[in-house]
Amino acid sequence: MSDFRDPMAIAAMTAAGAVLLAGLVFGAVFDAPVTRVTGGPGPAATPVPGPSPTPLGGGPSAGPSPAGPPGVETTLVPSFADASGVAPPVDRGGGVQDTYAAANAVDADDATAWCVEGDGVGQFLVLGFTGTVEVTQVALIPGYDKIDPATGEDRFAENRKIESVRFHFDDGSTVDRTFDPPTPDLAPTELGEPIPTRAIAIEVVRTSAPSAPNRDFTCISTVMVRGFG
Repeated sequence: MSDFRDPMAIAAMTAAGAVLLAGLVFGAVFDAPVTRVTGGPGPAATPVPGPSPTPLGGGPSAGPSPAGPPGVETTLVPSFADASGVAPPVDRGGGVQDTYAAANAVDADDATAWCVEGDGVGQFLVLGFTGTVEVTQVALIPGYDKIDPATGEDRFAENRKIESVRFHFDDGSTVDRTFDPPTPDLAPTELGEPIPTRAIAIEVVRTSAPSAPNRDFTCISTVMVRGFG
């Protein structure tokens, strides 16, 4: 079985190995002693078993996460995405469904999203890399940035909006971010000194109330990570 400490072993994992890695990431992120880097108080997350991680771009066996030349800051592409929970799919008719898997947050499409039911507090999205990266910035859209093509309804306005998150890194450090107010724009969080990690867990700390009936969902449309690969 793959060794979590060995990035070359991780890069060669099978799909079954990716499931193991997700469990190890959850443990590394949430069981390590926490050092608050910045921001205010908030509840600690309790890991909740979620679905199997979704390999991205060919999965972990495809090799290291795409990165730029050594020493050059670039966009870091996760090799898998996982989450503590996922909202059920919505049937749009004609055999078409909207789904809300973790991978939607890193598919470069703002009109798709990772979503959970309810206020989302304590839920988390995890992005994993095939080796250690140095993260300098995490940007996200704190809601569901979609205009329904059939009705013209604004899902960002209707659903819950994320007002506060906590970023967890696998050395146990955390960074808090408040969105005041949350908008359907990509909101970057600068981390200061680069943080070396193999995974980032984004914990939902606080959300707004939904503004429309039957829209009690918490979503993240897009996450972008920058740093050194």
